Amino acid sequence: YRLPHAPITINGDAAFLPANGVTGGSGTAADPYVISGWEIDSTGAANGILIQNANAYFVIMDCAITGDGAGYGIRTVNCPNFVVRSNDVSAHLYGIHVNGTTDSGIWYNEVQGAGTAIYASAFGGSIALNSVHGNGDGIVLVSSATCTLAANWLFMNAKNGIGVHDSQDVYLHHNTVNGSAVGLLLNSSHGCVVRNNTLDTNAYGIKLTNATGVNWLYNNNLLDNTFQA
Repeated sequence: YRLPHAPITINGDAAFLPANGVTGGSGTAADPYVISGWEIDSTGAANGILIQNANAYFVIMDCAITGDGAGYGIRTVNCPNFVVRSNDVSAHLYGIHVNGTTDSGIWYNEVQGAGTAIYASAFGGSIALNSVHGNGDGIVLVSSATCTLAANWLFMNAKNGIGVHDSQDVYLHHNTVNGSAVGLLLNSSHGCVVRNNTLDTNAYGIKLTNATGVNWLYNNNLLDNTFQA
């Protein structure tokens, strides 16, 4: 059961307050701040939840955020340590948008009806076990290194299911992508490992462009794509 809440903005560690939707925690690794259990209508707002310039540990979980096709559902800027998990995000320009993190997780979320479902830049950590469907782009990773995309389920996203751009040492495994223009795109990236993914009924299964070094692709299942790879 979720309670209605206005859009949430937190700028800096001192703003983690109950008035700003914080429901628990103290901001340490062992006891992160928690923002949980809210139903947010972000229609007309720039963001459903925005957290920026925060060094504290925090978790955003079990929230439902619905927009009007514009703005951001959940957005973090310059926050190194957080988890975004088990949220339902729908109808935004960007469903979940994170920039500037060293060790964070985006897990178990359902994102639909966005221009881009999950966008991560300068990202460190893992994006895993998300259900991403009915968006323009599914998961977009930009200018990131040493991170993991695993066991995500992406279907009927019109453009790229997964797109990795200008990144290195990204480990992509056990993702399932179907019904996209490109199932998995590696662009201007190197040192990436792509294995044990299933890509079916896309126009292109796997597509590599402008590789800047060696990438490793093996044990992937490519089924009924117009062009497998």
